[in-house]
Amino acid sequence: MNYKTEARLKSDKYEAKMNIIMAGPWYIKIIIKHQGKISTAKFNVDAQ
Repeated sequence: MNYKTEARLKSDKYEAKMNIIMAGPWYIKIIIKHQGKISTAKFNVDAQ
């Protein structure tokens, strides 16, 4: 399953909320696009 959510600037940080709809392992990939550059970060989450 693929989900997409937008991040919003809050003070000096970006914040995004995601509803994890079922228990189990989730692999979250963050894609950051800024001034023509793309950076990524990956997280493993075990929802219970």
